[in-house]
Amino acid sequence: MAKLVANVYGDALFSIGKERNMLDTLYEEVLAVKTALTETPQLMNVLVSPDVDSTSKQDLLTRTFQGRVSNEMSGFLSIVLKKSRQEYLDDMFDYFISIYKEEKKIGIVSVTTPFAISELKKLEIHKKLLQTTGYRSLEITYDIDESLIGGMVIRIKDRVVDSSIKTRLKQLEKSLRGLQIGE
Repeated sequence: MAKLVANVYGDALFSIGKERNMLDTLYEEVLAVKTALTETPQLMNVLVSPDVDSTSKQDLLTRTFQGRVSNEMSGFLSIVLKKSRQEYLDDMFDYFISIYKEEKKIGIVSVTTPFAISELKKLEIHKKLLQTTGYRSLEITYDIDESLIGGMVIRIKDRVVDSSIKTRLKQLEKSLRGLQIGE
């Protein structure tokens, strides 16, 4: 349910941004509101509290964001509140951010290696991924997993390129188990 709600509302906000040629503005506002809600957990607690009436919640949102966000973002937040969907705001914003980045051809990449790699190697990986993916820019996070032994695992959305020695050894083990020794 949460994913469906997040996608519906995230798509609606994205459509408004695209229609009114203000995707970049809404993206910045989404980041700002998301940060405000994260850094001020009391705000979110009030918004989701059943003990606080909807008028008080609306007043709180207005006081908090009035003059700081566009009318479109204020309207969006108001609708979310009226429909009692505020508990899904973070998921809505995450979904909006993901489709915004796809629209802008910004790839989100995770690279896992068995040890820390040099800045030069990171630049090589960045350049190669830009050449092969069709993205204009990339946001790459680098993680270390010593169990990989060697090689690397690259994740972009639902695609995984696994050239780790760990995976190769598992594949070799699987093929060896399938062999039948002569009688």
